[in-house]
Amino acid sequence: MVTRSKACTTAVKGIVPLYRAKSATWLKKKDKWEGMSQYIVSGTRGKISALERAAKKMVRDCSHVTVTSDAAKDTIRKLPVGKLGDGVYGIKLRSGFPGKNLDKDSMVAIDIVIIRVENTMMVLDHDGHVGEFDPSLTRSAAETATRRLREILQAS
Repeated sequence: MVTRSKACTTAVKGIVPLYRAKSATWLKKKDKWEGMSQYIVSGTRGKISALERAAKKMVRDCSHVTVTSDAAKDTIRKLPVGKLGDGVYGIKLRSGFPGKNLDKDSMVAIDIVIIRVENTMMVLDHDGHVGEFDPSLTRSAAETATRRLREILQAS
């Protein structure tokens, strides 16, 4: 989907280092295709600033992409998750059939939330499949992860 927009492709390439984090967690529901992945990167102010700029670009340049064919409709939109950490950026990807409400009837749903707390960036990647995706879990997981990250950073 992102290749339909050169600006979006460039923005997504900018956040790739977040997915190469040495600290990561994956939670999957047994016998269902829904799960949450979390990646954490900590570094210098310059490194984190570059990643945050890439996250901002991702939301700005990708949150309006729509690809429609005879068999499928794919969209990327901005994901409002509220105020978390020192900066928060989110998009939601939905893929389904043309003519359907993709927020309710998507075949594939992915929510990506990038949160900055001090000099640490965290990515939450919530994905799911037909009827197994609960979008409300994205926000609650992001709130919990942010709270825990703040606690860990204050303790160290």
